[in-house]
Amino acid sequence: MANELDGFNFEQRHGKARVRVARVWRNKSDHIHSMVEWGVSIILLSDCVNSYVRDDNSDIVATDTMKNTVHLLTQNFFFFFRFRFVFGLSVM
Repeated sequence: MANELDGFNFEQRHGKARVRVARVWRNKSDHIHSMVEWGVSIILLSDCVNSYVRDDNSDIVATDTMKNTVHLLTQNFFFFFRFRFVFGLSVM
């Protein structure tokens, strides 16, 4: 995905590290609670030539948007198994 402009290669990797997500399951009958907590890191590879040449940041995803997407997935999907959560995040 790297583009070349006047001999310079532009390959932009950006992301958000250490997004903390947690889920708690409460069992009211025997008062035993289960909890899982993960630290999620996201790395995106984007086409960034337009942000340098044309002042167009439309190809760049803001880090707050990445964090909010992770939090949205944790609220809307059951993520007891890591591979299911990662797959759900990767197809977004």
